[in-house]
Amino acid sequence: MLGGCRRTRRIRVVVKLLTAVYLLTLLGCAARQMPIRIERGITPNPVSGPSVHIAPVEDRRTFEVSGSDPVPHQMATQGVEDPATRARAIAQIRTAGARPYADLLLPEGQSAASLTRDALAQAFRDAKFAVLKPNDPGFASSIPVNAAVLRFWSWNTGSWTFTFQFETVVLITADIPPFEPGEEVRGYVRLHSAMGASERSFRNTTNKGLDEFVANVSARLEAGKRETPDREPVALTN
Repeated sequence: MLGGCRRTRRIRVVVKLLTAVYLLTLLGCAARQMPIRIERGITPNPVSGPSVHIAPVEDRRTFEVSGSDPVPHQMATQGVEDPATRARAIAQIRTAGARPYADLLLPEGQSAASLTRDALAQAFRDAKFAVLKPNDPGFASSIPVNAAVLRFWSWNTGSWTFTFQFETVVLITADIPPFEPGEEVRGYVRLHSAMGASERSFRNTTNKGLDEFVANVSARLEAGKRETPDREPVALTN
């Protein structure tokens, strides 16, 4: 019985030592760049309804070199001065000691602006607007939707239990209530996990935050429709 207790204590000591070595290794590593891919579903256009098109989305985010606060847009690796790299940077992994461990970058061809454009298209379609592309019939007469990304960022805090947060703020301007003068719409989510910070954790957090952003935009569009019920629907053709 006594021998079993001693073995148990030794095992606990070994586990604690291995955990400490792991954390110290993370703390001593230079930050790296890691890929993250965000996949979103495609919502089809409604059978009829007002038509819009999403103009090129502007990325107005400002970045800084990583500091102690994980909330601002920031990078700990090379590329913070490069607009093309910043356009793909959407998150940063921090260790249990709050040190930057990895900058998460979208793959070539995907960016914070493109994810925002896709989210806007989903929100408008959910609100029964047809979102047209340049080669679609009626594109020239469709209502342009302009958007500027002011914030698009995921970050984590904590040690044994991690907290993951995502926030996006987008300025939307269109000749559609309530966006005529330009209005900011936010998407935010806060999640908790006992698992270590990973690309998968940030992918889940970002997707859930974008889901809230889509719901908020769609809700404002529906409210605008109730304020202006005289808008004529347009039948769509393929």
